[in-house]
Amino acid sequence: GQVDYDFGFATLTGISGYRTWKSSDNNDADILPLNILDVNTGFSKLRQISNELRLDSAGGDALEWSVGLFHFDVDNRSSNTQAGTLGVALPPGATLGSTRDTDTQNSSLAAYGQLGYQLTDWLKLSASGRYTADKMNFSISQYQTPGTIGNFPGRYIGKVPHYRVATNNFSWRLIAQVEPTEDVMVFGSVARGYKGPAYDQQIVSTTPVIVQP
Repeated sequence: GQVDYDFGFATLTGISGYRTWKSSDNNDADILPLNILDVNTGFSKLRQISNELRLDSAGGDALEWSVGLFHFDVDNRSSNTQAGTLGVALPPGATLGSTRDTDTQNSSLAAYGQLGYQLTDWLKLSASGRYTADKMNFSISQYQTPGTIGNFPGRYIGKVPHYRVATNNFSWRLIAQVEPTEDVMVFGSVARGYKGPAYDQQIVSTTPVIVQP
């Protein structure tokens, strides 16, 4: 949903979005007639909300600008089960298996702005910046799959009941735009980007591996 209000000197825009998504699958990961890893199921249920409030200059002047706030919140609950003989000699019909359940919440708040100035008829310079604060909360439970005779060798059994990671970042971009003729435009830009934190779900101990931003 989007709402715009024209103040004359600038336009205020509000954008809100909601999305929900589910998936479930199972594939024979060994791709063989042997039951090495016949069960490889995945389930995911995701819900996300985003809100943006932005004020843009009317344009037409040498100086153009834009400022805004952005909020993003997502919750993802997932489960994965793997089971099979792993090529080990087991009693007929017996398998080894491991199941992992995860619950992850990510929230992000950001403030951003951009300035553009038309220095001459053929040269325009722009600069933009964004400050982002991210939070990631997650819990993991990993256990032997019901109906199997044992867990995967080396696979951790237990819980990481709650883990929290908080990061912040300032990213930026500079642009020079040249229009030597009415039909030609050339630009160059340099930017410092940012990708938020994550974690490795393949836990092997009570301390998960955090992927730094």
